Amino acid sequence: KVYAPAEVIVKDFIEGRIPEMEPLERIDSGKDREEDCRKTMHCDICDRDFKGSVQFKNHQKSASHRKVSRAVLDKYHYEVVLTSFKEEDRNGAAKIIKNTFSVGLTDVFMKMDSLPCVVGTVVGKGKADSIARELSKQGIVVEMEKKILVQAENSLKAETG
Repeated sequence: KVYAPAEVIVKDFIEGRIPEMEPLERIDSGKDREEDCRKTMHCDICDRDFKGSVQFKNHQKSASHRKVSRAVLDKYHYEVVLTSFKEEDRNGAAKIIKNTFSVGLTDVFMKMDSLPCVVGTVVGKGKADSIARELSKQGIVVEMEKKILVQAENSLKAETG
């Protein structure tokens, strides 16, 4: 499909004739592409610069970017916020929360009276998602609030001196 038309075009060119075939339209205009290539995009996670949005989008899809992103997400801790539970199984939900986050049963019941409330903290996105999935199977609805673990460590150092 490509070779024969290309051969005709090259023969016409060599013999000094204008090719009979019309050129195809450009997919993107030169100005837009040129402007896009002048833009420098920066990936904050990987601390790398890219020429244009095409390179940047390709980078975001790359395995190396995804690997670094996962590592960064594991540096966060997540507060688990209880938003709702099955009221008819209040005692069962309280026991599950108590065992999941190692908190006292009395504390859990007090927190369940004032929703939404923070019931625990976990480190890492994978663990947070796993806990949320398991709790949802039991009819316990939670949301995750991301907090930066590094800041927590720095504030602890400042308090202890």
